[in-house]
Amino acid sequence: MCLAAGISLGEKEMEWASYRKVLDIQLDGVFKTIELSRPLLAKTKGSIITISSMFAYFGGGTSVAYSSAKGAIVQMTKSLAGAYADDGIRVNSVAPGWIKTPLLEKVDTIYPGSTERLLHRTPMNRFGEPVEVAQVIAFLASRRGLLRQWRYPAGGRRLSGHRDLTDQAGACRTRPGPSPA
Repeated sequence: MCLAAGISLGEKEMEWASYRKVLDIQLDGVFKTIELSRPLLAKTKGSIITISSMFAYFGGGTSVAYSSAKGAIVQMTKSLAGAYADDGIRVNSVAPGWIKTPLLEKVDTIYPGSTERLLHRTPMNRFGEPVEVAQVIAFLASRRGLLRQWRYPAGGRRLSGHRDLTDQAGACRTRPGPSPA
């Protein structure tokens, strides 16, 4: 099961109603789905993959609810990985950088010229493709996937001299998943 809830309301997130709307979708919705799915996932020894964001590590300006929710997803994933391990449920997360999505398409509309600046500080001078993230998710969902590991595909951000917190995020006592059948 992959949980990829994503909504951003930009500056409106500085207002309580918008802040709650984003958290209701991105955080509460993810947890409710996981909670309701747990019995079936335990029965089938399933896998949960949550989608966080690079903003979980360094914030996103006025997108305070988006960044807060994605940061909470990081901690939720780490906690559930330990809590669900005895049930045989693998819990992982992916925190992509800038990926070509409808959410990214809005960025230049809201902040003119921003995509050019983002590309300038990305070593490959391109945004990630959804299929690249999907390949990571497919691996984590497979029986070859890891039991509990954090993945942070930063799109070359570390190479560009921009500090990230990958090393501090770390992994939760990584153990290999079951061998392929």
